[in-house]
Amino acid sequence: MPDHNKDAQCVEELRLDSTGVWRITTVGSTHVLDLVDGTATRIPGPEAAISVNDCCRPLRTLDRCRVGERGRWTMQSDDWSVDYYWQVTSTILRIQEVIPGGGDECAAAGNV
Repeated sequence: MPDHNKDAQCVEELRLDSTGVWRITTVGSTHVLDLVDGTATRIPGPEAAISVNDCCRPLRTLDRCRVGERGRWTMQSDDWSVDYYWQVTSTILRIQEVIPGGGDECAAAGNV
């Protein structure tokens, strides 16, 4: 199977007006921010705690996503009793573009 991400670009920061699909590698987990469809997915690493955010959720805000810092964003809730969910990541190590053609980005997010 060809590596669709071999030519993927890396960036230092994402903002809400950025576009594309991005794999965010942190100290403890991987996140996929799909800024085209407006979703966020967390894939916990082997030593990471399980979280309510370990699924694909609609992105609400993108407050900070910069290499060398902790990421911060909010996601829409599917629970009537919760306004929204916060995600505060461990330190971001890398932000890499996900090239289309690798299949479902939410499902493929764990293939780092």
